[in-house]
Amino acid sequence: MTHAIEALRQEHISMAGLLRVMEKLLREISDGQPADYPLLNEISDYLRGYPDQCHHPKEDLIYRKLGDRDPDLRELGSDLEYEHARLTKLTNRFGEMLTLAQSEADASPDAFISTLDELVRMYRRHMAMEEEHLFPLAIKKLRRPDWDEINSAVFEQDDPLMDEASSRYQQIRSEIADLAVEHDERNRLLAGRIDLDEDLESLQGLEQLNELLRSHHYAFRLYKTGRGSYQVVEGEKVLLELPPCNEARAVWCAYCFIKGGM
Repeated sequence: MTHAIEALRQEHISMAGLLRVMEKLLREISDGQPADYPLLNEISDYLRGYPDQCHHPKEDLIYRKLGDRDPDLRELGSDLEYEHARLTKLTNRFGEMLTLAQSEADASPDAFISTLDELVRMYRRHMAMEEEHLFPLAIKKLRRPDWDEINSAVFEQDDPLMDEASSRYQQIRSEIADLAVEHDERNRLLAGRIDLDEDLESLQGLEQLNELLRSHHYAFRLYKTGRGSYQVVEGEKVLLELPPCNEARAVWCAYCFIKGGM
């Protein structure tokens, strides 16, 4: 019944690979290297196509079904649909900034860098929220008639980024594959130094997590804000913001995020 959730999770995995490519481009541009405009244009075209027009509407259907099953969840659905609208608006702004950067040779890269950075961070926060809260809630609350309709909608169109036989978005797929190889190499190097899975099984506290990361020379840290939410940071950069929750859950969510980004 929950085939739709697995399909959406696979699309999130694909998007996570794309975000790593975007982060690499962001670092290069921030360091003063020439922007890879053909790749950036391909990314902009993809983001304004599949995620905005297909992936997010599939998730919106799940939100609405949850609201029908439990009126108390309608506000959650409205909030998440609003986030989708914000992502669409930010994606369009990214496209506009990209066009401007290519048309004006003396244009400052600061606004473009800021927009790209905000887009990456918002996508990461949004997908983490869905993986940790929305999808488990849907599996628990929805019934077979709901899933029949959702599954039908989800499988109407496949993610073109996952179609390796297509020449479209081939440059993105190639960049994702290259970064995946680097990622595997890094994991092999780290494997001899630390087994996060075993160490984190016993962790319940924020300070314990930070001490473990510090002792193994990771730059990641987890902090609690004055609003009761939590932030995963790397140096001065906020990578992920978690909504207010108990500390043990925040530690586990932070771990999943850090592990997934290695």
